[in-house]
Amino acid sequence: MKRVCSLHLYKALLSEQEGVQGFLQEAMPDNFSPHESPTIGPILLSGLDHAQVVRLAEAFRQVLLSSVPGWAVTEVKLSCRRGEGGDPSSELPVLHKYAYIPGIVENVREIVGNLQKGVFRLREDLHSFPVDSVVISHIPVSSHYKEFLLGEFFEEDESEMVLNPEEKVFTFQDRGFHIRFEFTIKRGVGYRRAEALRRLDAAGRDGASNVLLLTLDANFNPVRKVGYRLEKEGLFFHIQTNGALTAFEAYEKAFAIFRDQLTERAGGTP
Repeated sequence: MKRVCSLHLYKALLSEQEGVQGFLQEAMPDNFSPHESPTIGPILLSGLDHAQVVRLAEAFRQVLLSSVPGWAVTEVKLSCRRGEGGDPSSELPVLHKYAYIPGIVENVREIVGNLQKGVFRLREDLHSFPVDSVVISHIPVSSHYKEFLLGEFFEEDESEMVLNPEEKVFTFQDRGFHIRFEFTIKRGVGYRRAEALRRLDAAGRDGASNVLLLTLDANFNPVRKVGYRLEKEGLFFHIQTNGALTAFEAYEKAFAIFRDQLTERAGGTP
């Protein structure tokens, strides 16, 4: 089970069953209409003192910042070859992030960094989506360079998956190169370091790892910032996302996680 807040904070919450019950009843997403505004509220919390409200708000904030699932690029495989034709077996693989690809302005580390800026939204039933694309350096005669954008990796029926298609990935500076990009978008929670993802991948391959895959650090969380304020009308949350979810959708998912985890810790309905 994912931890959403510190143990002492949980113990404090579970000792206030009546306050927790009131929060869960008042903060239900059904109490608010879906909207595009980043502000959710007011949540009416009568009968609770200021310290109790702050504990509940802080615990819920930590759920929003750490437990809402999202999507990110987790691994990349690159290779290149020169010439308009040629045997695909003549492709030269890129073995590390500090390499340079012939005909490309950016080095591999910069390309990977640009891919990590991608904002994706896949169907809920998709936990992984592979992208395999061969890019040919067709540079206009009137120019010495050509930018390749993130949206160009996706087919027309897949375009809804990427929310920032205008993000530049790399720049061609020479004609006649074939660049093969293979990368995987996965669904996950929180921030996962490349080492942890590499171990999971190796476990799925019975201990064998693919040396040609560049595993990346992945920030899955679609929630970027969360603030809350307590006013006379009640408690308000201000939620900023990366665009993959609206603030209301993030609130809705976080509430379900918060309710389930409090219920599990309490051994029943709070």
